[in-house]
Amino acid sequence: MLRHRVEILVIGSGFAGSLMAMIARRLGFSTALLERGRHPRFAIGESSTPLANLLLEEIADDYELPGVRPFSKWGTWQKHAPQVACGLKRGFTFYHHELGRSFKSDSRRQRQLLVGASPRDEIADTHWYRPDFDHYLGRQAEDMGAAYWDETELTKAVEEPDGVRLTGKRRDEPIEFTQEFWDDRYRSAGQLWSGQPNPVFAEQVADLPPGEALEAGCGEGADAIWLARRGWTVTAVDVSAVALERGANAARAADGAAGGEIARRITWQREDLRAKCRPGELLEDPEQPQT
Repeated sequence: MLRHRVEILVIGSGFAGSLMAMIARRLGFSTALLERGRHPRFAIGESSTPLANLLLEEIADDYELPGVRPFSKWGTWQKHAPQVACGLKRGFTFYHHELGRSFKSDSRRQRQLLVGASPRDEIADTHWYRPDFDHYLGRQAEDMGAAYWDETELTKAVEEPDGVRLTGKRRDEPIEFTQEFWDDRYRSAGQLWSGQPNPVFAEQVADLPPGEALEAGCGEGADAIWLARRGWTVTAVDVSAVALERGANAARAADGAAGGEIARRITWQREDLRAKCRPGELLEDPEQPQT
């Protein structure tokens, strides 16, 4: 069986899927792009509009995708990527049609309206020849580091405590993808959060007497350590084993002259609370303060 682990799995390598894969790679996520068919493949064509062109420019600028921006206009498309087939969009034509009746024209064309799309060809809208356009964007995503898998069909998705597992076949060979988002996110940086307690949380809890606390989604443990310093006994829960390990290390480092008291007051527990609890089940005594 082929096995792969990624943070983001994009299913479908049409132009929207490939753009998503490029954005994910630009943001630093490990990414796979899946296609049930094979490029170049048939797809219904699209024609751009002025608003769509502006949005494409904005996406290209925001995520630093210089290979995408030229496709926002006929002129830049022809200059930078003439090998990708497209048509020059000269206008929109509207026809007045009545339900249940065949359309009939007249010599004055009163049932037709042609609206010019652009004042000149250089900035005109375009008709996309999708087999070429989708193929090109898929290759761009690959060039940016997205893993591309064609002729792949997914048949099952299972949510697990540490991510999602998807299985299927690629050319009759079993294939499996796992997504362990939070572990991968924590591994992407030496420290993901500031190491300081949430100021709103600290303000709310500062005057409470020490007791027992459950922190759901403790991350790297800054809030749990802050509580333990003040005498609280804390169960710190997170779905990421990487985050929990960092929290435990930070608690030991925070002990200093405390003789290990801070670390002893915290129990680090890996759980996916979505699979363990329904809303409200964590609140054992609604009369007692909860954190």
